[in-house]
Amino acid sequence: MWLLGGRWDDSGGRPSGFFERFVTFIMGINPQIDCFYLNGGAFKDLDPILRYGEVPRFTKPPDYVIWMVDCPNDKPKLVSEIKNLYPKCVLVTSKRNDNAKYSFMDLMFHALHLKSNLLMEFSKGADGMVSASVYDPLGNAYGCIGITDPAMLASVVVKRMLFLGTMTRQKSIQDGPALEVPEKSAFFNLVRDYADTYHNLIHAKECTRMLGNVSFRCEKGFPSFRDGEVVYVSRRNMDKRMIGKEGFVAVDLDDEKVVRYCGEFKPSVDTPIQTALYRKYPAINYMLHSHVYVEGAPMTEAVIPCGAMEEYNEIVERIGEPSHGVAGIRLNLRGHGSLVMGANLEAFINIPYVARVFPEVQG
Repeated sequence: MWLLGGRWDDSGGRPSGFFERFVTFIMGINPQIDCFYLNGGAFKDLDPILRYGEVPRFTKPPDYVIWMVDCPNDKPKLVSEIKNLYPKCVLVTSKRNDNAKYSFMDLMFHALHLKSNLLMEFSKGADGMVSASVYDPLGNAYGCIGITDPAMLASVVVKRMLFLGTMTRQKSIQDGPALEVPEKSAFFNLVRDYADTYHNLIHAKECTRMLGNVSFRCEKGFPSFRDGEVVYVSRRNMDKRMIGKEGFVAVDLDDEKVVRYCGEFKPSVDTPIQTALYRKYPAINYMLHSHVYVEGAPMTEAVIPCGAMEEYNEIVERIGEPSHGVAGIRLNLRGHGSLVMGANLEAFINIPYVARVFPEVQG
């Protein structure tokens, strides 16, 4: 685990007392974790420290990085390079937000931009007391809002961080040229209409990443995919309010270990979960995933990040085995959104969507 905090500037920087206490508690929670810890220093040293190979005591990239670094505003934002350097690490970043200068959605998009797995929001009150809240990019808060005790903050961060470190994901591999997408005008119209609903419920000024994704099954299959079935999934990060045929990517259902997609565009990050569900429930032909809830629908138990295969397990545990075929289901994904699945479009008529509360406090 790498823990970097304090002030880093051209004058040699200075340590942070809060960060010092925070790190002490983190090391005390799990003494077995090998920690690389720096609290303040010269800015010119910060970039080399981040580069793998520039820290002699480490022989492999970090599994976890906690970044609480304070740098002058005119310096490069090195935190934006962390996920490029170490894409598999669990990244925890921080943001100062005195007097609520930034809205909650501003914080969420900041976390998404940095590819942070968790974001700590810090603010200082009129009494000089520093408080922190821990969020994920889906708008969940952990522990409570406004944590003032560094020991409690460390406990909340470590608990969620280590949980995220257990998540499993599938690779996406391009496998051949793009395939012609079947015309599903009625489904596309439903998707566009519901995307407007999601947008209005979320009230985000840039909510492309928050609109969810959609998919449908091609019942006839394609010989180019070893006679297997084909599923068409919405492209990654596409605004579903304008989606049509061009917004879908063909994905092979045969390979259970990786996502094989056709063409230049990657499918949605939730594709591994959806393809696994299509295999599990052969009666299902359409899916609609959003980041809002369905009123009255059952709820999964754990808060699982987008794209983690553990969400598939949560869904199957809640739905059950496909005895007599599962023709339609509406399910809320705790701290994430909802999933509607159907054999035909009748399952998607008049879905009673409701907004999630932001932040959504989790235990």
